[in-house]
Amino acid sequence: MIRVMQFADILNRHDFIDVIVQRAERKRFQLFLTLRTLQSDIAQPVFPADVPVHLLAGTERRWVLWTALRLANLLRKYKVHILHTHHYDEAFIGRLATILHPATKLIVGRHYADVGMYAKPGLKLSGLLAVERFAYHGAKRVIVPTNVIRENVLLRGLDESKVVVVPYGFFPEKYLPFENGDDGTLRHELGWKGRVIFGTFSRLNPGKGVNVLLEAIAEARKQVPQTSLVVCGEGPERARLETMIVDLQLQDHVRLLGWRKDAMHIMSGVDVVVGPTFHEAFSQVMGEACFLGKPLIFTRVSGATDVIHDGENGILAPIKKVAPLAEAIVRLAKDESLRSSMGMAGREIARTQLHVDHVIAQYESIYEEVVAQP
Repeated sequence: MIRVMQFADILNRHDFIDVIVQRAERKRFQLFLTLRTLQSDIAQPVFPADVPVHLLAGTERRWVLWTALRLANLLRKYKVHILHTHHYDEAFIGRLATILHPATKLIVGRHYADVGMYAKPGLKLSGLLAVERFAYHGAKRVIVPTNVIRENVLLRGLDESKVVVVPYGFFPEKYLPFENGDDGTLRHELGWKGRVIFGTFSRLNPGKGVNVLLEAIAEARKQVPQTSLVVCGEGPERARLETMIVDLQLQDHVRLLGWRKDAMHIMSGVDVVVGPTFHEAFSQVMGEACFLGKPLIFTRVSGATDVIHDGENGILAPIKKVAPLAEAIVRLAKDESLRSSMGMAGREIARTQLHVDHVIAQYESIYEEVVAQP
């Protein structure tokens, strides 16, 4: 039996780590979970009874060496074959831990688009990249969710055989209650009968592009007046967006719904899901929309170019460009049959490419390959 330890800061229910923890084949794999906090930031997980959970307190970087030492002790205690880390700091800590306990092989999960988005060119960026290279060159595999990120990682000088693309997996049972839409509940709640409702679901941060989307909605309404938008999420951009809504005279056509626990209910009630983001690793919202049979309009960011076949299950738009985004909105607002066909095509992709069973099989194959290596 192959013993695999997952190491991350946090675990959220139904996220890419939870996919492995919940669905890895127990006859072939024994799972361990090590976290640096038990407080999830989206949805509290349900830990399987057969997966030991360990907490290594202290997410600040001053605890890195101490965390690596404690992690190495756990690897030694459980005779772990594979340490699978997730995210940037954890990859570095995992490399240190596997140096201290070389019997364990390291796999790194890369879940961000580019370290350059966190620092401008200079000493800080050079340092971040050096730490990243140190972690990656000690790993047997670097698993990335998209081809865009794969190309980015290969620029670090890694052998192509080390870098593997595995998309995020989704639990279909999460979406079954919402598969057939909401029977017009959202329209009734908003008083938007007869509207074509577009929805965006994200934190209200500058890089999410909601400001660009508001301008595009204003432009699209000149051709399709019934076009409306719901924005599900919260963040520091809210005040700016509220001002924009007034300036663009969109008060009756845009609703900022804030952070909602019933986001799936809201998504099931919209006609189109829009992702105007400036950068992304792999949008969870994109996968959820596919399972719900919603057509997509997304910017050409990492993940979108893997999942969205332009004109088939959605439309790809340039980043930060109002006019092309408005054109895509108008096109789908005018054509109900196109919305329907794109939604069905997206659902088919979700049930094959993004289904948890398809994804977990890829992880399991990688684990077996790595263990078999000398």
